[in-house]
Amino acid sequence: MSKIRLLTHIADPDGAFPVILSKLVFEDLEYDLLEVNEVDDKVKELLPIIEQYDQVFIVDLNISRYLAEEIEQNAGYKNKIHVIDHHIGKMDMNDYSFIQVVDEDESGIKQSGTSLYYQYLLKNYDKLILHKPCIQTLVEYIRRVDTWTWQELPEAKGISGLFGIFGIDYFIEHYYEYVKDHDTFSYDDKDLYLLEVENLQIQNYINKVKDDIIPVKVDHYCIGVLFSDRYTSDVGNALAEMYQDTYDFIAMIKLRTKNISYRAIKDNVDLTVFAQKYGGNGHKHAAGSPIPDTVQTNIIHEIFIGSEVL
Repeated sequence: MSKIRLLTHIADPDGAFPVILSKLVFEDLEYDLLEVNEVDDKVKELLPIIEQYDQVFIVDLNISRYLAEEIEQNAGYKNKIHVIDHHIGKMDMNDYSFIQVVDEDESGIKQSGTSLYYQYLLKNYDKLILHKPCIQTLVEYIRRVDTWTWQELPEAKGISGLFGIFGIDYFIEHYYEYVKDHDTFSYDDKDLYLLEVENLQIQNYINKVKDDIIPVKVDHYCIGVLFSDRYTSDVGNALAEMYQDTYDFIAMIKLRTKNISYRAIKDNVDLTVFAQKYGGNGHKHAAGSPIPDTVQTNIIHEIFIGSEVL
């Protein structure tokens, strides 16, 4: 029996669904839900005990080039680790034999971490359950949402909304049981009601925060900065469109999760390049970067002068 370790992204359905796929395929699975800036440290923890696992998958995330060099030089490491990623800013990591980064497939269809991992499992593991239409639909919905092509399939956006409502742990538990019990996928009346209420809350929230944006000049960009931990994608996209004549893009600072999300709609802005300057990554119109751990402490010192964080 294979023992598998999965490292995947904590932020969205594209990181959550690989856990569900893994649970369907592997009987002995351990997994970690990580932020982008946590991946290297977790991999370094695993390297000394790599022999305990038959394979370590890193999905919808990537590692630093420095760490990749170390793994590439060690057959015991690289034969067990498989990185599957779709972020265009990491295409250069295809230099390493154990890393696969695909932005678009041969047909020009943009890929997500989930869709790439699903294709890998279909190719390498003979599991009948993976062929269920229910799973195929959910994989496609998640791919559409994560690659910003859901407008062609509007019902796909619901899966992102339900992720926001459920939270990642319940999302994984709920849809793991769902795909085992159902041949096809559809939203039930409860899902539709929850999404209706959620959409109303999102619109109300956007209306409340749209005037809280702080104009900031960075390099040659005029950025609209907002302190917000809620409804990142919906708020960012709405504000980027609302203020497209005012700002080059929107930056949402999320102090609780210690990261920044960037959203743009202008073709002359490549947020991948911008985010990489600050230790992040992503896509042309949607990216993110980490906030240093010291920021929260510094804010406390700014507010409570002379304070000591214990």
